[in-house]
Amino acid sequence: MRPLVNPLLRFWLGLFVLLVAVRGVWLVLDWTPMLFLGDSASYISTARTGWIPPDRSFVYGYVVRLVAVWPGSLRGLLSLQAACSVVAALLLAASILETIGRRPALAVLFAVAWAGLEPLALLWERYVMAETCALPLFGAFVSIV
Repeated sequence: MRPLVNPLLRFWLGLFVLLVAVRGVWLVLDWTPMLFLGDSASYISTARTGWIPPDRSFVYGYVVRLVAVWPGSLRGLLSLQAACSVVAALLLAASILETIGRRPALAVLFAVAWAGLEPLALLWERYVMAETCALPLFGAFVSIV
């Protein structure tokens, strides 16, 4: 009898659910957004006025407008950044499986450790900064190249 779900699909789905649970626990424990004075102020200013400073990201301010200014809360931005962190952790697991070999336990360990324990990942996810949303794009670029 064939299994109902492909084992590879079950692995990725299980890892996804585990990462979402880990990120969700951190969000429930701490919904406090943080500001990095120059950068965060520039992105929030772009979100409110539409003016883009010449030395900052030209997209992220509009992302902040879409998920935080229009709803009236930074929780949407923190949720988006948590989702980006999950995607980055999945890309990390895929890269580990591709480069080190078929060691799923190692890939799960590193992905969960990065998404749930790595201090800089947790810190940057709280800041109103473009880095967390740019990380999955960078990870995808590195994985493809």
